[in-house]
Amino acid sequence: MDHLSRIHQLTEILPLKDAKRKRADNDIQASIARMKEVGERIRSQRLTNASESEIDLLITRELFVNWLAADSLPFSLCKSRAFRTFLQYISPATNDLLPESDTTIRQDMLGCYMQLKSETKQRLQSALSPIHITCDLWTSSNRLGLMGVVAYFVDEDGVLRNLTIALREIEGSHSGENMAKILWDVLSEYQILTKLGYFTIDNASNNDAMLLALECRLQEEGIEWDSTNHRLRCNGHIIQLAVGAFLFGRHPNLSDSDDLTREDIAQWRQLGPLGKLHNIVVWVQRSPQRMQAFKKDSGGKAPKRDNNTRWNSWFEMLDWSLKPELHLAIEKVSFSEKDLYNDRLTDAEWAVLAKIRDFLQPFKDTTMATQGRTATLEHVLPSMDFLLQHFEDAKTTAIEDNDPIMVACIETGWAKLNHYYNLTDRSPVYIAAIVLNPKWKFEYFTGIWTPGWVEDAKQQLRGFWQEHYQSKGVSTETVTTAITPTPRNAYQAWINSKLAPVDCVDEYSRYLTDPTLPHIVDALPWWVQQRGQYPALGTMAIDILSIPGMSDEPERVFSGARRTTTDFRGSLKASSIEMLECIKSWRGSS
Repeated sequence: MDHLSRIHQLTEILPLKDAKRKRADNDIQASIARMKEVGERIRSQRLTNASESEIDLLITRELFVNWLAADSLPFSLCKSRAFRTFLQYISPATNDLLPESDTTIRQDMLGCYMQLKSETKQRLQSALSPIHITCDLWTSSNRLGLMGVVAYFVDEDGVLRNLTIALREIEGSHSGENMAKILWDVLSEYQILTKLGYFTIDNASNNDAMLLALECRLQEEGIEWDSTNHRLRCNGHIIQLAVGAFLFGRHPNLSDSDDLTREDIAQWRQLGPLGKLHNIVVWVQRSPQRMQAFKKDSGGKAPKRDNNTRWNSWFEMLDWSLKPELHLAIEKVSFSEKDLYNDRLTDAEWAVLAKIRDFLQPFKDTTMATQGRTATLEHVLPSMDFLLQHFEDAKTTAIEDNDPIMVACIETGWAKLNHYYNLTDRSPVYIAAIVLNPKWKFEYFTGIWTPGWVEDAKQQLRGFWQEHYQSKGVSTETVTTAITPTPRNAYQAWINSKLAPVDCVDEYSRYLTDPTLPHIVDALPWWVQQRGQYPALGTMAIDILSIPGMSDEPERVFSGARRTTTDFRGSLKASSIEMLECIKSWRGSS
């Protein structure tokens, strides 16, 4: 310790920071509380004469397996000589308590998983909202085809949650029917078939087939569920398609492989300045020596590479390349290497790249503002309205600049975005999500849509309210009658008869009549608080405002699973991967 103090000035890191200490204490207390809850059962089944030290043993082992799951560490860590030496130094007693068998640790992990799964079932079944689903497919590094399933819901405390509930291997092709089998098994396991809400998924055709197959299976069980009405599209994927149409509308089949042929390079070059920049970056990244030389000229910064499946990678590459020091490094390498002779960028072409970067900036801003675990459905139509307007404004500017190529690209991107905008008509929940935000209501649409569209939206939403929710509420007339005493004499009866009659105003009409609330930042918590005043409309709001606007959460699950399935853990089975990733999710939300 004296060495750390004198040589490395590290005395200040020895105490944990308050925030980290508090999180660690919370995790420990959660495990202790969990063991207290199940302690009697455990003692009766496994530890007839348990002592206090054996209870500590259980807590120690639970905390250890939670650590392995959270940080994607192997079960065999318990056998590591270096880890055991470290543990022996800081706590010999803990070292003695912790098993050295990875088989025992695996059993502990399974026990933790089963306990948490039981708790998760209860959380889902007691949710205030339906259970909404996002799901996607992924191939692990050990070549397992997996389907990730994430549930979104409002828990009984009124908090929006999302939990990973499955990461299952698909047998056979990734057809909609095979995907539906996975979903059916998962939803049945968690006993939430009758609480199923909306799916927010990407635009792949097998997703349509999946939901149709699921609808048929639900109908066989007597459960009504309309796959068309409940199929929503990931807003992030829609933005990806719109930007992709803008960038590559005339060249949809470009290869983004590292091993480009001469024909591939020529095809990219036909894309114009953007394709030339792509060729330069790929050329630099193809050898360590080229990367080293480039970094010497760029201040140590490596080139950023585009990716056809991530539109924002193009924005990042453009934004990166337009920085002065990187601009100069690209110029130097392209003008000094004969392989890049045909990809040299002129000043006019650099100006085009800057124009494209500026055009993409609003897409970047929109994506950043509408992604994440709390980005729900009320942001989808506004983000699409904003981007459609951006397309139209940019087209006007391009026409004024006499830039027919830019006009054509903008029209292609606008058409793609407008196509998916029109598809939102298939489900009234897009409109409902905006109207049920008390800072917007229908005032949002009156500023953007034509009067005819607004009137159609009002009729559609009132019909949705009346069909699915109105009967759950109490009218103003009913409430007034219940609290007004019956007149006891003729005079009281006469004077009451002269009062204006009470209109029967339902919750929905009353809410629309009330003024908007511009100060409301997050609509869902507001509705949780208003359930007493709006019992039926509050239910409708909680149901709809808990629907995710994007399906990006499975990507986060896959990212975590990617760290779990390293080359050193190639033998991990799909069931083990699911167990580990679910524990990550469930413990992280507790």
